[in-house]
Parts: sequence; structure tokens; C-alpha cells
Amino acid sequence: MAHAMAHEINNPLAAVTNLHYLLANDPELTDTRRELVQTAIVQLERVSHIVKQTIGLYSKLNRAMPVNICRLLDDVLGTIPQKIAQKHVSIVKRFDWTGEIAVYESGIRQALWSVLDNAVDAVAEGGKVVVHVCRATERRGKQRQGIRIIVADNGHGMTSIARANAFEPFFTTKDLKGRGLGLWATRDIVLRHEGTVRFRTSTIPGRCGTCWSIFLPFQPSRKEAQATRRAAASTS
Repeated sequence: MAHAMAHEINNPLAAVTNLHYLLANDPELTDTRRELVQTAIVQLERVSHIVKQTIGLYSKLNRAMPVNICRLLDDVLGTIPQKIAQKHVSIVKRFDWTGEIAVYESGIRQALWSVLDNAVDAVAEGGKVVVHVCRATERRGKQRQGIRIIVADNGHGMTSIARANAFEPFFTTKDLKGRGLGLWATRDIVLRHEGTVRFRTSTIPGRCGTCWSIFLPFQPSRKEAQATRRAAASTS
């Protein structure tokens, strides 16, 4: 359903974006109004990016493929360089495991983007975000082998209300800048991979910050493996 809605939204969105571009080039437009139009164009491009992510996510969820997570993290960080530069955020990478793991790339890309973007938003100017990838054993349940992706920041931490509602759809602490779907979608994507996503956070002065931990298993369950084989057979 989300895929169909994204397609329906994309066409009128493209038309509105084109109209704004035409308006921005109107010679009779004042500088103040042209600046407002440019701001509107930027926001429309953000919406367009979200729609394209949604279409890509649902169109590519039919088959898991080997992906180098470290390279994917580098790609995702490359999509938010302006925000990182504006706040002079220090990104510390600790890639202790650099192999490949079978995942739905578009989905994992979206999940990592949400966590990294939130971490950069959370830190003050000159803050630090640590990105750590390592081989790991599942801490609970079947204790499966897999990888752990950790994103830790030294930001302001999460309030008790934010903690309780972190994975609730449409809950956001970013006012008009956020839509409250990022972490909700992140958990859904990780669960599709039969993984887990957890976080620890603190607002204690001198020790504040948030640490996100995503575990992805190397081997899917028999049910997941059968679904992947069926998807592969249907597309061959």
C-alpha cells in the first residue's frame, strides 16, 4: 500500500516542483519572494527524496543480496555532508568487520540513514558521532552469529518521553523538521531481516548521549530463506 501511495504522490509532487522552478525564474519576482520560493523548492526536494526512498524500498524488498555494510555506511554518510560540515561534527569510524552480509540493500540503507541523521542532529556544534561495525553474537534468544552496527553520539540524550515513544510512528522531537517515521521504519526494516535494534541513552551532564545498536544475523531462519528462494525463482 505504501508503494502505491508513493507512486500516486510522486506525479503531482513533480508538477508542483516544476512550477516552483518556473516561479523562481520569474524576472518580476522580488529577492525576498525568490528566497522564499527557493526554500520551498528545498523542502519539496526533501519530500521527493522520501518518496523515492519509499518506492525503492518496497520495490527491492523481494530479494536479499550480499552487501558490504562498511561501504554502505560510507555512502550514507556521503548523503549528509553539508549537515556534518555545518556543525563541524567529527565522524569516527571503527570498521572491525569489513565483509559482506545478505540484506535488502535499499531497506538497510534507509535504516542506517535514519540512525546516522538522528545522531548528527542530536550533537551540538563540534560534537562527535562514532560508527562501529563488528562481528557479534546475538545477545538473547538463539545466540546467532552476525554483525553489529553501533552508532553512538555525545549529544543531548533522549528524554523519558522520547525513549518511550522512540519507535512510535509520527512521534518526533524535531518540530516541523521531522516527520516521526524514521525510527519506526528502521525497526520494521531490521525486523524484516530478523535482527534487533536497541538503544541506550543518558541525559546526565558530562555523560549525555545516545548509542544505537543494530544486530543483523548472517543466516536467516528457514522461513526467511525459503521466502528468498521463492522470490529469486519468480524473478528468474
